[in-house]
Amino acid sequence: MWATRQRAARSLDPDQTLFVVTRAHERYYTDELVGVRPSQVLIQPDNKGTAPAILLSLLYLNRLHPDASVVFLPSDHHYVDELGFLDAVHRAFEAADRPTQPAVLLGASPTHAEVGYGWIEPGPLVETTGGNGIFRVERFWEKPTLRVAQALLNLGCLWNTFVMVGRVRTFLDMIQKATPQLYGAFHRRETAFGRFDVERLYESLSPADFSRDILERSPADLGVLNAGSVGWSDLGEPERVVGLMTQLDSQCDWLKNWQFSQAHAR
Repeated sequence: MWATRQRAARSLDPDQTLFVVTRAHERYYTDELVGVRPSQVLIQPDNKGTAPAILLSLLYLNRLHPDASVVFLPSDHHYVDELGFLDAVHRAFEAADRPTQPAVLLGASPTHAEVGYGWIEPGPLVETTGGNGIFRVERFWEKPTLRVAQALLNLGCLWNTFVMVGRVRTFLDMIQKATPQLYGAFHRRETAFGRFDVERLYESLSPADFSRDILERSPADLGVLNAGSVGWSDLGEPERVVGLMTQLDSQCDWLKNWQFSQAHAR
């Protein structure tokens, strides 16, 4: 989270950054959020997936700045070229700020036929922004087989970074259309003062995944911008963390111990 926070601060106003966390992870994020105002931290009582977390943040923002545009930055990402990535975010903001523009996903140029990532198949060109085209999303491919991943690589498809830029209202409309039950659950728990009984709300929620339950149902409402070869990695799996550290030649005791335990576990 610290790296993501620092990365965001290089291009975005830190006072306009929200952090969505889960109470069970408090021992991990407490030190990471030193200096952040309590009003900038949304604490979920339980992990119900990415869709409720994103909807919670959007409804909070909708009360404060309903006409604002927003970017979602997952906390477990690494970029070799951070400036190149932030430039792509800036270009996505320029495009998504238009009222008629769909939300924009950032795709990364793939380096190999990765089966652990989601892929985006671009469709027709929507517009050209800053010399880079924004395309309609033709289809999502979530964690394909090696054979399919190789075909997607050959077709010029992109890795789905899950970094999204768009207007608050655009995302809310998308969620309401794709998952009216989830949207309705939040609406029923909203008080007259625009707040939520979060504890009782999350007790009633079923887990929901933003990629599967919303994005994959809404390709017509999405555009994709190729962020290029920015060296993106999703560090959500231990093997990717180890691979990155090995690549950076940053050996440490816990890494050696992990490699030793993995070798003996086989």
